[in-house]
Amino acid sequence: MRLCLCAALLLAAGAAASAQTVTVDCGEGGKVVVNGSSNNVTVTGGCAKVAVNGSANHVAIDAADKIAVTGSGNHVTYKKGFTKKSPKVARTGVGNKVSRTK
Repeated sequence: MRLCLCAALLLAAGAAASAQTVTVDCGEGGKVVVNGSSNNVTVTGGCAKVAVNGSANHVAIDAADKIAVTGSGNHVTYKKGFTKKSPKVARTGVGNKVSRTK
């Protein structure tokens, strides 16, 4: 299983980045972690899990089996499940939205 920490979103000091626009390839069965605020992230490939932590992030996912969102005002869209019909979604915080898109 592959883990992608979205290097473009993590600063060298380990702090979360803000206002970045990136595309991340999850591969087949990898994991992606997005940390920070006001980021625009496109996740391609099929993910075992995508975790979004922070506020006001916009994340578009091709396929995932699990989506976990923590923080506030995050907007996550997904097209389909990776190995399942739909992903299992966990939301913690205020105003986080996860929805299916075409």
